[in-house]
Amino acid sequence: MRAALLAVALCISGSPTFAAIQDETATVALFENACTRGQISFEAREAAIAADPAWKPMDAMDIDVAKFSIVKSNSINFDYRQPLLQKQWSREFEGRTVRVVLARFDPKRRYPSLCAIVVPDVENALPHWDAFKAASQAIGLKAKSVDLVHYVEYSGQPTGTPMRTDMFSRSPVLGGRKDMHMTLGFQP
Repeated sequence: MRAALLAVALCISGSPTFAAIQDETATVALFENACTRGQISFEAREAAIAADPAWKPMDAMDIDVAKFSIVKSNSINFDYRQPLLQKQWSREFEGRTVRVVLARFDPKRRYPSLCAIVVPDVENALPHWDAFKAASQAIGLKAKSVDLVHYVEYSGQPTGTPMRTDMFSRSPVLGGRKDMHMTLGFQP
């Protein structure tokens, strides 16, 4: 499917940006290690991040977690406003400062826990799609919606509780035009 999408993109645009697209798995691996690999609970995610010495805790919270909710108009199902607890780390990766955030919300929400990474200076999400799809499917999620070339979402209830991932390469959470985020919303 990705090859067909790339062929269409090349035919439509003829742009060197599209011609240079290569699979990108390294940033998705950061997301997997921080958010999806192993047990999916707030405590397990925090332990996984703390176990990686490259992640440095941040005192200042520069990620606006509420803006994860405005990516799609379906914010009734995922509302990341008014976190009860927020923790943030950063690391240098391929010359960029990548951030990871953990947040907790009202337990009555569909997704009361959030784990997300934010990667600056990403032109579009397309090079990350195959790896993100594999990471989402590895935890039992299925494709839900897509907006070429910037947004893709997966969801499901593989453990009996709802989970969702999304990847968006026009993320508003840091205020930049070319920031990309990958999120996992889950039950405690």
